[in-house]
Amino acid sequence: MIESLQGRIREEISARSSDQRLLSEYDLSSRSVQQELWSVGHYARELGNLDICGFWHVAATAHTQTSDSYPAEPQTPTLDVGGYVHHVHLCVDGFFMNAMSVLDILAHEIWPLYLLPHKPTRLYIGSVTKKLVEFHPKSALGKFLTSQLAQAWFQRFQQFRHCTTHESSIVYDTIHLNYDPLTGQMDGSDIVLPDNPKARPFTYRRKEEATTYCTNVSGKIQSLVEKAHERIIT
Repeated sequence: MIESLQGRIREEISARSSDQRLLSEYDLSSRSVQQELWSVGHYARELGNLDICGFWHVAATAHTQTSDSYPAEPQTPTLDVGGYVHHVHLCVDGFFMNAMSVLDILAHEIWPLYLLPHKPTRLYIGSVTKKLVEFHPKSALGKFLTSQLAQAWFQRFQQFRHCTTHESSIVYDTIHLNYDPLTGQMDGSDIVLPDNPKARPFTYRRKEEATTYCTNVSGKIQSLVEKAHERIIT
C-alpha cells in the first residue's frame, strides 16, 4: 500500500517539476522509509519469536577415555540467561531505534514536497510538522501529523526511543523466567517494560509486556506512515 502511494507521489513530482535533484532526493527518502518499516516489523517479530528454551547449553568437556563398564556421565545442561538477555536487548533496542527512524526519514520525504525553506542539517518528524503548520496552515498532512504526535501512544513511544539512545529500558530483574511445576523445565519468559523509562527507579504498575507493546506500536507506525502518504496526494 505504501509503495503504491509513493509511486503516485513520484508521478506527480515528475509531472510538476523537471528538477531531477528533487526526484532523486524523494527516491532516496521513500526507499529508506520502506527499509526502516521492514526493520521495525523484523525486530518486533524477532522479539515475539525469541524462545528462552533455545538457550539451554551443554558445557564442552575434554575427551576422556572410558570403558564399557564406566560410560561417560551425561552433562547437565545450563541455561544461558545472559545470552538470552542480550538478545532481548538487541530486539528491543533495534525496534525502538528503527521505529523512530521511519518517522524522521518520513520528515525528509515531506520537506521538499512542500517547498519548505531553509532545510536544517538535522530534520525530525516534530520539526517538519511545525514547519508544515507554519507555512501551510491548511495542510491536511500538517493537521494529521500534529494530532498523531500529540497522542499518548506516541509520547510514550518517544520516551522509550530516547531512553534507548543512552541506556536500556530492560533490566535483568524484570525478565520473569517461567517454570513448569510439573516438569521442572523452563517454558518461557515475560519481558516487562517500565511505566516511565525516564523515571528512576523504574516502576512496573502497568505490567506491560514488551512483545505485545512493540507489536501494537509497529501497527501504529505503519498506519501513521500510510495515512501521511494518503494526505500528501490529496
